[in-house]
Amino acid sequence: MGDSFQKTQLMLRLRPKQPLNRIEAWVCLAVNVIACPGLGTWYARRWTGYPQLVLMGSAFGMFLGILGWMMRKVYDQPDVSPFTPEVILWWKIFATLFGAAWVWSLLSSIWIISRTLPIRRPIRR
Repeated sequence: MGDSFQKTQLMLRLRPKQPLNRIEAWVCLAVNVIACPGLGTWYARRWTGYPQLVLMGSAFGMFLGILGWMMRKVYDQPDVSPFTPEVILWWKIFATLFGAAWVWSLLSSIWIISRTLPIRRPIRR
C-alpha cells in the first residue's frame, strides 16, 4: 500500500516549471476556454491552475445546487414560478464565479502563450 501511495504522490506533484512550446500552450488555452477553466493552466505546470480549478468547481457545485433547488420547487408547487428573488440572486452569484474563473483562466492562458518558445523547424538543404 505504501508503494502505491508514493506513486500517487509522484503523479500529483507539480512538475518543475519549464518553457512550453507553442502547440502545448495553445492546447492549454483550448482546455481552459472550452473544457474546464484551470485545467489547462494546471497542465502548463502553473500553480494558479489550482485556485482556478477550485473556483470552477465551486461554481459548478453551486450550479447543481441551484438547479436541484429549482427542480424541487417545481415538483413541490407546480403552479408557482421557481424564479424567486433568492434564486435569481444565487444565479447571479454563480454567473460571477463562473465568469471570474473563465476570465482568469483565459488571461493566464494568454500569458502562457506569450512566454512560450517558438517552434523550431528543421532546416532543409
